[in-house]
Amino acid sequence: TQTTSASTKMRVKVENDSRESNHIPDNQRPSQHKFNASTTCAWMKNYNALKQYVDLNGHCNIMQKEVWWNEQSECLRLGNWVNKQRGEYRKLQKGDSSTISKERIDLLEKIGFQWATPKGQENWEDRFKELGEYKE
Repeated sequence: TQTTSASTKMRVKVENDSRESNHIPDNQRPSQHKFNASTTCAWMKNYNALKQYVDLNGHCNIMQKEVWWNEQSECLRLGNWVNKQRGEYRKLQKGDSSTISKERIDLLEKIGFQWATPKGQENWEDRFKELGEYKE
């Protein structure tokens, strides 16, 4: 009988994958950012978490370092994800390769996503609102 450990199988699979891709020129290799079930599922998980955030906070302007717990009690780095969407949108605007699609842009805009917030504007508006509440 022949026994093969899971790590051996994984190592063989990785070696086979790298060996197969070595003969394909870089400019003809498929993009790593093609939408597949895994990337679509991850994107939708973050999108749904952002929708929850918007429902609770009334805006999409989550701070980059902020994390969010979704309904499945998963801790998501939602601030990083939001920042990445903005970065991918900027790439698309410049005509560079981007992982964001028109469908994803439409979904984000539907919940009030802002592609850019002027530096300091959000903090100023928050402080002004707090001042008004304090004054009352």
